[in-house]
Amino acid sequence: MGFESIKKLVDDCYEQGQHWYTGFRYAPSIASAAGLFFDLSQSPGTPYPNLYNGTPYTANAFPAGSGIWHGGNVAPLEKRLHKLSVSSVSAGVVPARLILCDFLLYYPYIDISTAGPQNLFNPITLPRYTDGLGVYMFLVSMGAYTGAGSVWVGYTNSANVTTNKTGITTLATTNVQGTIVHSGAAAGRSGAFMQIQRCKGVKYATDIEFSSVSVGMFALVLARPLAEIKIREIGASCEVDFLLNKNELPRIYDGAHLNFLIDPNGSMASTQIIGDMTVIWG
Repeated sequence: MGFESIKKLVDDCYEQGQHWYTGFRYAPSIASAAGLFFDLSQSPGTPYPNLYNGTPYTANAFPAGSGIWHGGNVAPLEKRLHKLSVSSVSAGVVPARLILCDFLLYYPYIDISTAGPQNLFNPITLPRYTDGLGVYMFLVSMGAYTGAGSVWVGYTNSANVTTNKTGITTLATTNVQGTIVHSGAAAGRSGAFMQIQRCKGVKYATDIEFSSVSVGMFALVLARPLAEIKIREIGASCEVDFLLNKNELPRIYDGAHLNFLIDPNGSMASTQIIGDMTVIWG
């Protein structure tokens, strides 16, 4: 997708109706913690919360039309993210870093009470980014869990190498639903995504193992990060025009399930995060 000028973009996308504006609102009810990423897709609001229901230990697809609605299919045209705005009036949220992702596949009901390697099954493949380039994994709690210990995941990378393992990652002790359990600033942790070896992405996961048994259920999610935005002040909306501010227009594929991961300032219980986005196609 290319434009000769901003005027060309406006003429093609806005004056001819090739754009879509949508709003979103998350109302987390969980006492999250500072320094730990959180999966906003499990929060009440709009879009509807994602509960990761599906066949245990098996790659599941996200339901059609779930996630932030971005206007439907436009092929053979290409859809791009033009503007994104987010705000919150809560000190439990702000300042915050948010990562907009295309959620691709998930393996639900992974049981931390099971010792030894647990096989993961792949009856389906990635619906988008089928080569695995730029695709990463995060492990999220489906409810409260106990214990700590470590976790690592086996996977096949974008070069079809099947012997890969993530770095051994210490689980967070903040044990509420929606916590990305390998994130945090403590030793042995990672960021929003699990540490992968020197490769360009993940095609599918093959197995998972915990260093010690405990109680809890997790979902392993494969996602493609698309864009980032930061809320810096309470009540002040942060807006990014990706063309003017970033000199890029992140692509949104037909069927994309859009949702956010967030690194909040503290507890987001009884708060709201609101925003909107504009997509264009041509």
